[in-house]
Amino acid sequence: MVTVSSVAEGIYQISTDWKWKGTSTFNTKIYFIEDKEKALVEVGAAKATPAILEGIKKLNQEPASLSYIFLTHIHADHAGGVGNLIQSLPQAKVIVYEKGLPHLVDPSRLIQGTKQAFGEDFEDEFGPILPVPENRIQPVKGGENFTLGEHNIKVIYSPGHAPHHISFFEEKSQGLFCGEALGSYLPEVDLLLPAAAPPAFDLELALKTIENLKALNPRVLFYSHHGVGYEVEKLFKRAKESTKTFGEIILEGMKSGKDKEEIARGLKEYIARLTPAKVELDLSMTIEGYMGYFKKRG
Repeated sequence: MVTVSSVAEGIYQISTDWKWKGTSTFNTKIYFIEDKEKALVEVGAAKATPAILEGIKKLNQEPASLSYIFLTHIHADHAGGVGNLIQSLPQAKVIVYEKGLPHLVDPSRLIQGTKQAFGEDFEDEFGPILPVPENRIQPVKGGENFTLGEHNIKVIYSPGHAPHHISFFEEKSQGLFCGEALGSYLPEVDLLLPAAAPPAFDLELALKTIENLKALNPRVLFYSHHGVGYEVEKLFKRAKESTKTFGEIILEGMKSGKDKEEIARGLKEYIARLTPAKVELDLSMTIEGYMGYFKKRG
């Protein structure tokens, strides 16, 4: 059953939760913007395509009416399904950071990287990553504006989580589609954690991006995982604190010769101080992202 909810005037969230090897880690949130020009923000993995199409129809819209697909970045859980979904959206242009374009046209390296991160059998969980025709893609580098009608989308370059990461500031709602630039927020337990993805996570850039996005003074944060954040000032503070603290714990663990399991225990002790709720988290990818950054920095 697909859940569709209003999160701002003319903006709806389509929930595409699915199980990942027995967990619900990959519950990418898709956003539908209803205006003269209609758009999606994020598409998730190919496995999410039926839910997205069902969600669009629940809103009494036709998939063929969409003008744009805005992608914050090309990781498989955010954009892996775009080549599959676009076959049902014949008018939609894909908006992506310019360095991500080649990997949508020829996803061979993206597929290989996804295999390294999630295993050779990732398609069993995510679905296939299909190529996108180049003439369906509009590359951006930051600063561009897309007027949909009453909603105006500004593209904000926001590296750190990934070098090809962009965010989208929507002027009508004063809302920020932040992808994973501000981490992942779990509203049900009021917990915000950093999102560090190997191999290109950059801690220094991630912290700079948090400050740059804060300067936009958004009123609401549309996260690509888990949910929406309305206590914006608190969430920016938490994003900065948790991003730095994770780095400190992981770096100290590396210097002390701890393995990933020992480092994970230290992170979970920190998380336990942030929330009384019991949260099952797989922190292995986050640890690898930070470790890769520190190794590159020597």
